Amino acid sequence: FDDAYHLGDGEFLMSLKQTEISGGAAGLNRLRKLLESNAPYYRIGNQEYRLGMSSCVAEPLPEDELDVLLINMRAD
Repeated sequence: FDDAYHLGDGEFLMSLKQTEISGGAAGLNRLRKLLESNAPYYRIGNQEYRLGMSSCVAEPLPEDELDVLLINMRAD
């Protein structure tokens, strides 16, 4: 029942339809730990960077509009 979407420009969205906000936060924590232990490095010019992640958890209501929800999540 879960979906993942690539929104473009380095943004991804996970839709966990069968869980509450605490389950979404737990899922993101597992993903963050996996990324921290396996994150690749990349180079831009002479600088080396490690892949990182920022996240936001939201529990929308059925009447919420997707565009407004994404705007609010990006602001958070």
